[in-house]
Amino acid sequence: MINSGEFVGRENELSELHDLLQANQKVAIASVSGMTGVGKTELALQYGKANFDRYTGGVCLVNAGIGDVGLQIVNFARVQLDLVPPDDWELSDKLNYCWKNWLAGEVLLIFDDVKSSNYRQQIKPYLPPASNFKVLLTSRETFDRTVRQLPLGVLKPLAAMKLLETLVGRERLKQEPWVARKLCQWLGYLPLGLELVGRYLSLHPDLSLEKMLARLARQQLKHKSLLETNPLMRYELGVEAAFELSWQDLDETAQQIGCYLSLYALAPIWLNLEAIEDDEQQEIWEEAINSLVNLNLLQRIQLPPLSKEKVGEGYISSRNQTQYLYHALIRQFFKSKLEELAEADEMKQEFVNAMVAVAEKIGQTVTRDIIADVSIDIPHLAEVAKVLTEFLNDGNLIRPFVKLAWFYQGQSIYDRAESWLEQCRQLTASRLGLEHPDFATILNNLAELYSSQGKYEAAEPLYLQAIEIDKRSLPENHPSLATHLNNLALLYRLQGKYAAAEPLYLQALGICLQSLGESHPTTLSIWENNLIFWRQVIEENPAKLEQLKNHPLGEAIAAALFGEE
Repeated sequence: MINSGEFVGRENELSELHDLLQANQKVAIASVSGMTGVGKTELALQYGKANFDRYTGGVCLVNAGIGDVGLQIVNFARVQLDLVPPDDWELSDKLNYCWKNWLAGEVLLIFDDVKSSNYRQQIKPYLPPASNFKVLLTSRETFDRTVRQLPLGVLKPLAAMKLLETLVGRERLKQEPWVARKLCQWLGYLPLGLELVGRYLSLHPDLSLEKMLARLARQQLKHKSLLETNPLMRYELGVEAAFELSWQDLDETAQQIGCYLSLYALAPIWLNLEAIEDDEQQEIWEEAINSLVNLNLLQRIQLPPLSKEKVGEGYISSRNQTQYLYHALIRQFFKSKLEELAEADEMKQEFVNAMVAVAEKIGQTVTRDIIADVSIDIPHLAEVAKVLTEFLNDGNLIRPFVKLAWFYQGQSIYDRAESWLEQCRQLTASRLGLEHPDFATILNNLAELYSSQGKYEAAEPLYLQAIEIDKRSLPENHPSLATHLNNLALLYRLQGKYAAAEPLYLQALGICLQSLGESHPTTLSIWENNLIFWRQVIEENPAKLEQLKNHPLGEAIAAALFGEE
């Protein structure tokens, strides 16, 4: 990371690493694993530097990524320890000579950039035989449980700010503190990204952090600050080139599935692999997910089981407790790779269809169970509504927006509900037109939202506009018209405007009976609303009973309310 001696945010990891290397075994072996750019090599080197006096036999760094591991060890012994085995010896004999004649004391042997899949051939034959050697591996891959491991994550937010400060300067960060936090967040607190951007900013002292963040948001991984490393840096690859190394280690199927997963929002993902009916296809997905996880391209999050108390309180979900999460920059990398695939549009359509299906779980009345079950899907449904609307057909265009609005309205988060409905109103108007029935539906939903907050004056014109559009665009006696008439009637009833509500309730009921029949749920609901309304009206003004009976539906309503009497 920083060659100037600055090394921040890894104090706990240095201590944990030291503990791992103190295992009581023939040769203590530990590994540091994590995604590209997280600082594995730097941690290993800083550990060696901090414990240099302890390892009196030396600290040897071997770059496993370039191969010739055994030869690198022999060359180190020749140059640093003055051990010179005969040139005509086999490599194994040269190594044995070096092991036997190595300096006394503990030795730290660092194998950098090891592939777990190549460990048996690449590393194991060259391991030292004596217990005074401590072996530290760094890898983009995760080893099995036979190797003691230290998973290395990104920096904590405060440590990320500290790293940026060492490169940019405290005064510059103090001028734009909130933007600095957003910049660290956008980079996912990844040390490589922070150092690249920090060094770029140090070379552009007049560039504001806000403008830098805007350029990154626009150009993503293609921004010049992330493409090339500074000559003063130890690491030689930019972010995209570094991720490319792991991309090349994936087979084609894992690459495609990785691209598909980038369509999800930057939030935990729940994958229902058990729902894949074809067992062979299910296994393909499982192998691809494992490849992504083992290469630290995708994070597996294992949540604790729900407590008995939460289950007892109604937090019931059919989902397992395993979720997955992309790092922000890795997600950007896979999204760029997705655009290069011939199947990109097909994948986007499949994803949108899946999210629309998930949205069907959300009804106009949301329960605690529904909220608990669908909360993980909400960011991904929102992603469809934000950036993938072109893959929503006309019949599904408003669905994600309405479902998102219902989700938030049901929790009294009215501002978010309104925002989604307003976005949908604009999109529907531009794509379907102002006379489309779905535009009327959005107006009705907005009116219901305002009505639920007591904003009756804002709701009424929206209901009226929706009803007028229904009358012009729908067949006569369409159920949607009945629903909107019923909702306007309820609005008038809540305001005590019974005279305005009376004909609307009766008209809505008549349409439902004619178009849906008396046993349809919508008909039954509007029938019940009529009973509630007319009972209230007649109790306050008994003379209204005779007026009601004059309507074709009045006798039935009166009989239901008062029987033969």
